[in-house]
Amino acid sequence: MVVSLSTIYKSRDGLGLSRDCNGPFGVRKVGQTHRHRCLYHSKACRPVRSIARITRPGKRDACRSGLGRSDRFDLGSPSPRKLSGLFVLNTFFQRPVSEVPLPAILKAFRAPVIGEFLVKGGHAFVKGFLFQAGLNDPASLTETDKAAYLAPHPTWSSRSGVLAFPRQIPSGPKGLVSDFVAAEGAKLEVAFANKPVKIVWPMKDVAFSVETLDGMWLKAFPHAQVTRVEDAGHFIQEDAPEIVIPELMDFIGGTHLPSDGSR
Repeated sequence: MVVSLSTIYKSRDGLGLSRDCNGPFGVRKVGQTHRHRCLYHSKACRPVRSIARITRPGKRDACRSGLGRSDRFDLGSPSPRKLSGLFVLNTFFQRPVSEVPLPAILKAFRAPVIGEFLVKGGHAFVKGFLFQAGLNDPASLTETDKAAYLAPHPTWSSRSGVLAFPRQIPSGPKGLVSDFVAAEGAKLEVAFANKPVKIVWPMKDVAFSVETLDGMWLKAFPHAQVTRVEDAGHFIQEDAPEIVIPELMDFIGGTHLPSDGSR
């Protein structure tokens, strides 16, 4: 099993939706399963490749959907032996050692009352962060792309989860989420200490700087292979799909090579 933190498609907390493998734009409810968890890129509107087709029979393989933070996944248990590798996009997995310098837009989302009006009323997390501050090239998103990201949560009440997400990001070493991340981060280091780790990192991320890559990920996993993408922002899957998708597919294929080296 290959686990991926931060995924090609977003399907939780209102950042997007997964698309049905049987159609070019089949909208499914968030979290709905499919026997082949196909990877999509919103600009392509087509499956990249089914993970089930490139991994060994009998293995449950998935590119985990979600927002990519380690506080979403219990990666270190219960069966680390079933995990063959870790593919990482920009995120974090350890307790912050000091105050976290959050972007101004995220600080606004966290503010009482203001956050409700911005996120639940104006859908600003998607319109302001995903469509603007989180991209190196906002103009690259088409109207179809934007419609796909806006569709899952069309009303005030449906955006409660969208608002909860930026408020859960640890702002420092104290707090329930920081405690949880610390526990899960320790498991992560043990589970993948001697297994393949691949990191693809955007160098223009307003949320996770290169210090997070060098001081957190590479300190914990010095054996990791790293691809630094110069012209990509926080949502690297939108800014650089031509890099992220092949890197992911090559990594998954490489961690499932037979013992003789043939594919």
